[in-house]
Parts: sequence; C-alpha cells; structure tokens
Amino acid sequence: MMFFDYFFYRNYWWDIKIIKNKDYPIFASIVGVSFFQVMNVFFIKSFIQFQLLDRKDVLDNEQNLLGIIIVAIILVANYIYFNKSKRYKNIINKYRLWNSNRKYIYDILSVFYIIVTFISTIMIAYSVRNNIHWW
Repeated sequence: MMFFDYFFYRNYWWDIKIIKNKDYPIFASIVGVSFFQVMNVFFIKSFIQFQLLDRKDVLDNEQNLLGIIIVAIILVANYIYFNKSKRYKNIINKYRLWNSNRKYIYDILSVFYIIVTFISTIMIAYSVRNNIHWW
C-alpha cells in the first residue's frame, strides 16, 4: 500500500500547494486516489470480459448499478483506510520528511502510473467499442 500512500500524499500536496484547496484537501485526495483505482478496476474487468472471455454481450447488457457499487466500495474503503486512526496525518508527516531525491523517484512512478492508467483505460474502451481483439 506504500505506493498509494505516497500517491495520496502527492494528491494532498497538489490540493494544498497548487490548487490552494484549504477546505477539504483530505477528501479531495481520497477521491483522487479512488478515481485512478476505479479506472484500473474498469480496465481489468473489461479486459477479462472482452479480451479473454470474448463476452461483449455482458458489457452491453450490464447494469450501471454495478459500476456505481464498485465506485462506492473503492471510495468508502479508501476513506476508511486513510481516516482510520487519522492515518492520513502519519502519511503526510512521513512523506513530508523525505528528501527530494527519494520524492523524485516516487513522483516519476506516480506520473508513470497516471499515464499507464489513462492509456490502458482508453485502449480497452476503444477496443470494446470497435470490437477489436488484441490477439
């Protein structure tokens, strides 16, 4: 979970320093982390159903309720994880003390994670929409 802890910290830092969100930066950071996790779940679910099982009919007929439930579960799980015993304070204090070289490595990993998440989600959505199988 260390990567997502750092990803939370960077979302928090972005909200405080760049966006200047002083009202609810903790919740905004939790939503930021959850957003990318939801995109990853969407990719994995769609990849298994369409690319591996060749079941586009399941995707076409699927209820939106399942998506809403997945989003809610991830959001609530992250909220509980980061708020349990005020864990977010420990995470913020821990990563605030890291030196810039160590942060730089994790920043590169975070940017890579963001790019891969967007590209994979776009690719799977495009392949399902246009009925393109990767093999």
